[in-house]
Amino acid sequence: MLSDAHLDDGRAATEPLLLSFLARASDVGDALLINGDLFDFWFGYPTHRFPHGRAVLAALGALARRLPVTFVGGNHDRWGSPAWAEELGLRWFARSARLAVGARPVFAHHGDAIGTGRADRLRQTIVAHPLTSATFALLPPALGYRVVRALDGALANPKDDARVAAVSATQQAWADRTLASEPPGTVLVTGHSHLPVLRHLADGRVHANPGAFYDGGRYLTVTETAVTLHRA
Repeated sequence: MLSDAHLDDGRAATEPLLLSFLARASDVGDALLINGDLFDFWFGYPTHRFPHGRAVLAALGALARRLPVTFVGGNHDRWGSPAWAEELGLRWFARSARLAVGARPVFAHHGDAIGTGRADRLRQTIVAHPLTSATFALLPPALGYRVVRALDGALANPKDDARVAAVSATQQAWADRTLASEPPGTVLVTGHSHLPVLRHLADGRVHANPGAFYDGGRYLTVTETAVTLHRA
């Protein structure tokens, strides 16, 4: 499981690291979950592929022919794309997904809407609304991309240390409340904060955040008996 690669955000080393990881992912596990913000911006134009996505999409398609790949949207790529499900064979969920590793339940949620203020929730509602994406689709792709870059701050993840720590703490408090009503052994996976978290709670329940993949290739493995943080 990985999240927050933020491809095309100026970190040139991330894409080669991700392509290398995807090439050997079937040696790491028997399924892959991408828990949001694979791209720093993505929109599902039916006939247009942004240059920074082509190699990664091809690698995901090749991997999906070998094992199940699930994509949960984050605040930077929630609009999804027909390419992911129809062309590549990925399972796509806009906000959260429920999976299983053997008999162990897994609940994946990117985490950007957790503990946000009223203004943030309103902005996220507007961004996620079907009318917003339908309107955006009318823009030529090059113009749409420039518009998003100009408004990047509205979707940005927290960057200063204090804000990152606050987001992570809010996620952990939400995870405690959520897991209290989940079956024993459930693994709740979040992203968004970019901070790795691995917390073992009562009755085998676990809250885990792999941290940002751009930060040295961080990822997470889950088995029926263990949850482990790694670097690629």
